[in-house]
Amino acid sequence: LAVDAAGEEVDGDQILAVLALAMREAGQLRKDTVVGTVMSNLGFKIAMEREGIHLVQTAVGDRYVLESMKAEGFALGGEQSGHVIVLDHATTGDGTLTGL
Repeated sequence: LAVDAAGEEVDGDQILAVLALAMREAGQLRKDTVVGTVMSNLGFKIAMEREGIHLVQTAVGDRYVLESMKAEGFALGGEQSGHVIVLDHATTGDGTLTGL
């Protein structure tokens, strides 16, 4: 879970979008792909497509996100609920890592 400067909740799709853009700019977003779930917001998918980033969708559950990431070699994935996995650093969601 993250909040903005006004104390409003920022959902996982928003966090993933920001991270995907930053990681791509840094050359760290492997295959220009982010992994989400079937619950990912359509706006997130459209925003990623506009930026040239592909969204792979899995069943709900970070275990399925991680499975897809490992199988296909993707670096970033997560859920709308806020679980975010940066595979180069951890195999589970880590709030502190996501915040950094």
